[in-house]
Amino acid sequence: MSYVVHVWDQPIPETAKEADEIHQQIHADEVGRNPKFVEYARRMMERHPCASHDDEWTEMPFDGETTEAVYSFLIVTSRLEEIYPSAVETARQVGLVFYDSQNGNAYLPDGSRLAYDDPLPAAAPAAAREYERRMRQVSAPVHEVRISGMQPGFGKAVVAHALAKLFKRTEKEAAMVLDRPGMVVKRDVFMLDAIKYRAALEKCGCTVEIVAAGQRSWEEPESKAQAILRAAETGDSEAQCDYGCLFDEADTVERDIAKAIAWWRKSAAQGNPKAQFRLAKELLKDEGNAPLFAEGLALLRQSAQGGQPQAQLALGDCHFHGKHMAQNPAQAFEWYQKAALQGEVTAQSYLAEAYLYRFRDKEQAYFWCRKAADAGHPNGLRLLAKFYETGDYLRRDMQQSLDLYRAAANGGNALAAHRLGELYEEGTLIPRDDRMAAAWYDKGVGYGDTDCMEGLAWMYFEGRGVEYDGQQAIELFQRGAELGNSNCQVTLGDCYLHGTAVRKDEQGGVAWIRKSAGQDNSAAIYLLGHCHETGKGVRKDARQAFDHYLKASQLGYAKAQHLTGSAYWSGKVVPRDVDKARYWLEKAAAQGFSEARDLLDQVRAKG
Repeated sequence: MSYVVHVWDQPIPETAKEADEIHQQIHADEVGRNPKFVEYARRMMERHPCASHDDEWTEMPFDGETTEAVYSFLIVTSRLEEIYPSAVETARQVGLVFYDSQNGNAYLPDGSRLAYDDPLPAAAPAAAREYERRMRQVSAPVHEVRISGMQPGFGKAVVAHALAKLFKRTEKEAAMVLDRPGMVVKRDVFMLDAIKYRAALEKCGCTVEIVAAGQRSWEEPESKAQAILRAAETGDSEAQCDYGCLFDEADTVERDIAKAIAWWRKSAAQGNPKAQFRLAKELLKDEGNAPLFAEGLALLRQSAQGGQPQAQLALGDCHFHGKHMAQNPAQAFEWYQKAALQGEVTAQSYLAEAYLYRFRDKEQAYFWCRKAADAGHPNGLRLLAKFYETGDYLRRDMQQSLDLYRAAANGGNALAAHRLGELYEEGTLIPRDDRMAAAWYDKGVGYGDTDCMEGLAWMYFEGRGVEYDGQQAIELFQRGAELGNSNCQVTLGDCYLHGTAVRKDEQGGVAWIRKSAGQDNSAAIYLLGHCHETGKGVRKDARQAFDHYLKASQLGYAKAQHLTGSAYWSGKVVPRDVDKARYWLEKAAAQGFSEARDLLDQVRAKG
């Protein structure tokens, strides 16, 4: 079984109906060979090679060679879920219209989708649903406010004077009210208003009664919540989902998550992807309840398969981080791609990172980070800034890069804040400015970024860009260390080991160094070796010291490589081995370690 799809260059349709008409009009037109078709086929075969018959996902040969205005091809249905998104995206990259005549959808070179029953691109934000509002009959109890007399201690003249001011009447008229106990002064008022009137009259010195006076009825427009409820009660799944959301968001009704879940369940049971996603998010919060948790995971998958972009993003995150399921980067990428094609900007930024660091495809990386950046997504802005900084794909433009990094950092992206701090501190691509470096590190600290904590701690430690403050530096290293930053852990450990800006505590220092070494931090592993060599905070043990130096050497730490080479040369701790000595000394010397070069000369002269 196969699925037929079509691509063409021009014209670009404005609606799905027009796409169908264009396809019928030009599909057999002879226009000559189109290089875009050839490039399209080449890219598709690069991404999905057909090395054997079992690998074939389309009819061969698939080469784009046609003289007709439309290039049509088959996708094997068993591979449709895998190939279809890639076919759409590749058409966009090459600048072709991708038309699916079986479902009526057309995908345009600008990344938008035209659905047959919707003339607007699917990537455009969906308008909030409008619910029909009606006039409704409303009834509420009303009351009368009566003056029953005067409070003890108040004279008639004083009370009459106060009432005259309150009612803007003469004192004579006010005195007449006092002469007629039980006189009604306000009719048909709601209880809240009646209470206000009573308080005002009592302040004048009167005693007051509030008496029920029946009901008042009138017409008024129903509220948004009432309109949604009316639609939900008819079984409308979208209204049921929206009514559940009202109880979750608590804008117009009091928050009640139990009611939200109840309405989402009604909607999800009808297959509403948005309700399935909202319900899944809530159920997945309770990992201790196995049945509900399993239901939440199943709902998340259903929602993602139903096309809900936020669910596709969330499922991609689960696969990427190994949360709730086995880690699977390939599956994560597929779900991110599905969400990104629907305009989910966070997914677009994730795709950009995948193409940049995993697939080394700068063209694709640039396309997706540009999409995310154009939507104002902080991570998209950061990735675009990186393109302008490196100059690998775009012409280097540091001013543009800085502007984008600033926008990303001010939008909450801690990585952008850290990179700005690095750029100003290093002073290689832009003029050095320690004050600016410290300011950007400080912003990143506010976002909880441990690398920024480390950067700002060193600024305080060395008095660069800020006044020297050893205590503040230690506090920042401590925060970063407690959050798991291995560089902060080893630096904090070293400070405790030597009593730098903190009370000396060798055993406490070694404990932090061990935590860092446990994360394969080469400096920490070297320092742990040094502790074993000198007996600082641990039992002195030359062999343990060597083992740590060797491990740090394997991780590329130059000072450890020198000591490892020296140990093999001297033969005091491990058997002498000239070849191994030469090997590690050459490694250290290649990193510019001068003591290693000096010893290497001796080894070469005597070896």
